[in-house]
Amino acid sequence: MIDFDFHIHCAPYSTCASQTAEEAIDCARRAGIETVAFCNHNTISGLNQIKEICDKKGMCLVSGIEMSVSLKDVTGADDLVLHLLGYGFRMDDKRLADFLIIEKQKHRDRIRAMSEFLMQSGFRISVCSDKKELRRQLCGQEYFQDEKDAKRFLNSKEMQSKFPLHKTEAKTFIDIVHQAGGIVVWAHPNSAENHKKVNIDQIGQFCDVLCGDGLDGIEVFHPNVIQEAELPEFLLSEAEKRGLKVTLGSDSHTVSKEGEYFTQQNWQKEFDYDYQNIKHFWEE
Repeated sequence: MIDFDFHIHCAPYSTCASQTAEEAIDCARRAGIETVAFCNHNTISGLNQIKEICDKKGMCLVSGIEMSVSLKDVTGADDLVLHLLGYGFRMDDKRLADFLIIEKQKHRDRIRAMSEFLMQSGFRISVCSDKKELRRQLCGQEYFQDEKDAKRFLNSKEMQSKFPLHKTEAKTFIDIVHQAGGIVVWAHPNSAENHKKVNIDQIGQFCDVLCGDGLDGIEVFHPNVIQEAELPEFLLSEAEKRGLKVTLGSDSHTVSKEGEYFTQQNWQKEFDYDYQNIKHFWEE
């Protein structure tokens, strides 16, 4: 049985998540999960509080984060934003904390500049530095039908050209996690930010670049990955060839009505793999 999950999100630290840490932990416990890693987007805020909940409920917590990073598309297209998972780092590491504060401020400055521009363009909104709040304001004034429409507008080529995304280099993040005592894993390699698909040929090429930057592992067992028939075996072979660690995560953002736990797939039956080798990957 799989008794660990190294990719969970929770509110309020991941704005895309609806479950709290306690709800996710309770759901995991009911499914027999013993070890978890909460990998919230671009932040380690809340990890100390999550650890207190885990300790209280007899769960083991591995420190985690999911970071959006820029990688030059070696296939000739635009830069891609990929997601990397940091694990096992010191939660009180000052350099990592300072890095994340600076990165967050750069993103907030961009949203603030966007809101100021929209105000000057006649939109009846107030200045803000939070992208979710900006979307809410745009919908509240009925400029857009819903937040998805507002998000599409803010992510449009016109807005992106006026307000380019701040790009965190993959190597910068990998180096900082390493110096904090952790390792870095490529999350759901077949999917980049905004659900942009990455094909097998690209995965091999990007893996070359990321390994050159110090990548430690690949998230092979992920719900999106196992849906593609040949991909898990391909990733396992790539990991073996390159000496990379293999990880598993549900990428859970919400607790289902039935309390079903998202890692409880029939992965053990589908793949001939010793999953218990994954459990202590961060200690090797």
